[in-house]
Amino acid sequence: MKTTIAVIGLALLAVPAHAVEWPDYQKKLRAGESKSLRKAKLPGSLRIEKPSKGIRSELRAYSGVWSGWLCRNGTTDVKVAVKRVTRTGAAVVYAVAARRIKPRHFDVAAKWKAGVLEFDLPRSSAVVYLRRRPDGNLDIKWERWPRWCTGVLNKIR
Repeated sequence: MKTTIAVIGLALLAVPAHAVEWPDYQKKLRAGESKSLRKAKLPGSLRIEKPSKGIRSELRAYSGVWSGWLCRNGTTDVKVAVKRVTRTGAAVVYAVAARRIKPRHFDVAAKWKAGVLEFDLPRSSAVVYLRRRPDGNLDIKWERWPRWCTGVLNKIR
């Protein structure tokens, strides 16, 4: 019994941390406005802190306000404000709206994981992932296993 437990314990240690899986078609998606009639709204008192020069430029590039869409056919409107960027994460406001989702926003603490900004949504088991695209926009993925959807955000401020 002890040997079996040790082997299982070692096997669990060998499993890599959760890596975000993006669909093959993600790189073909383009930034633009959502098709949602309801629009996401960020709080009016939003303040974006300029990242310090000690932060790597790849991470500083996330700072600002982003707008775009999520889910098939762009049916969900999303706005993301990356208010403060640090070496370990960021302070983020995530706003969302869709036909069945009244406009709402959440203040969240995000963490960098393998070059992706990741945060949990409050009162939910959903996780949101943001990653930079070669064109300067952001890929976004919402996931509450086994459901997920992706989209693209562009910087508006």
